[in-house]
Amino acid sequence: MQKKNRSQIMYGVNLFDNETVVDFMQPYSRRVLVVDRVVEPQVSQLCHLWDNTIAIDGGEGIKTRQSKEHIENQLIAYGCDKDTLLVAVGGGTVLDVAGFVAATYYRGIDVCYFPSTLLAMVDAAIGGKNGLNVGEVKNCIGTIYYPRFVGVDVAFLNTLPDGEMQNGCVEMAKHAILCDDVYRFDAALSAILMRDTTIVLEQIEYSVRRKIVFLDIEIRDILNFGHTLGHAIEVLSGYTIPHGQAVAIGIIGESMLSHLSGYLPLSEYTTIESLIKRIGLPLKIPQKYPFNAWMEALLRDKKVKHHSPYFVLLERMGKPLKKKGRYCHAVDRRILQEVISTIC
Repeated sequence: MQKKNRSQIMYGVNLFDNETVVDFMQPYSRRVLVVDRVVEPQVSQLCHLWDNTIAIDGGEGIKTRQSKEHIENQLIAYGCDKDTLLVAVGGGTVLDVAGFVAATYYRGIDVCYFPSTLLAMVDAAIGGKNGLNVGEVKNCIGTIYYPRFVGVDVAFLNTLPDGEMQNGCVEMAKHAILCDDVYRFDAALSAILMRDTTIVLEQIEYSVRRKIVFLDIEIRDILNFGHTLGHAIEVLSGYTIPHGQAVAIGIIGESMLSHLSGYLPLSEYTTIESLIKRIGLPLKIPQKYPFNAWMEALLRDKKVKHHSPYFVLLERMGKPLKKKGRYCHAVDRRILQEVISTIC
């Protein structure tokens, strides 16, 4: 398996018209498009760039072993061999499934991503993580397998619903918090939500660079900030709460955990909470769940150790808590219960 980031990343508008993108696809014996049905009409006129198309639904429901098997069966039916390129176009869940197929088909074939949502542009397309859900266990089967090429094409954002733009801003806000660059991101937030092409491209590229720094210095775990609670919220809601919204609530909750555990100063917690609120997503869970249901969901997280959920905590913005060389920590259960009762 690939271990280092070997992805070439290109940013722009209407990248399928770009000569570099077209040239990248040419050497392969077969090119297969795996595309979210929602965005398939936006690329249907580009059928000359690939030999076959596999259209799938997006959403967490696609991240199953059955979906992976369906794509594999199609590849076999198309006569695809080791010299096949998968071209994945869609949101994060489509990229997750396509990336996992690429990592395992013929023990690894090349894949390139064209993320169609802001969230996928700054998250799922970057870093090589892919995976499937099994029952209520999120991402429990997967690999780290880098795409050869990532095309961040902001033309896809023109038809993206406002809520999806907000979901992507949550992930960008997370990167800003981890880098102590909240004020820079906050100043650009309104322009991003208004889809100012120049500002959006600048901020996506900046956010991706921040994420790659964490990957390159092998502290990938801190990118899970907000995700332990966020994934639990997704599971408890039956994935009716979108990933970005769940992580937004998770960021506030895990910042509160950091403060109540004696680390993050109150003033910085307030700054983080204000930033997340400015994005405009609902930040309350519509249904109350008992604490034992929360614990069941939290204990399905991949960071669980010694039958305890582990969280990324902050000492300050830009300084995740590190103890014994680790960035994920158990917390006092009474504090966790207090935080959960607050964010519900």
